[in-house]
Amino acid sequence: MAVVTGPEGAAELASLPAARDFVTDAFNHCKLIGHSTHTQPLLDAVGLGSLLDGGFVDLQERAAAGAFVQRCRELRYWDRPRSVSPASSRQRPGGRVTA
Repeated sequence: MAVVTGPEGAAELASLPAARDFVTDAFNHCKLIGHSTHTQPLLDAVGLGSLLDGGFVDLQERAAAGAFVQRCRELRYWDRPRSVSPASSRQRPGGRVTA
């Protein structure tokens, strides 16, 4: 999933419970998350601002979009720490839970 917005859009999204839930659900389900510089207020609002990991892809540069699409083939960023993502959302295909 990707959230690419301007400064006003990020502030508005941060005020919407459904938008905040969407971002935290994507994070907890180990989804790759594309973002831009202006997305930071939304990430901060949901407590993810300091938790950016390898599953977050900076889409500020136009060339990054293609790389993000390629990475989305992975479907999930399995290296997200279990302490951050509940075990129930860390199940791989076939029912195997990752460490």
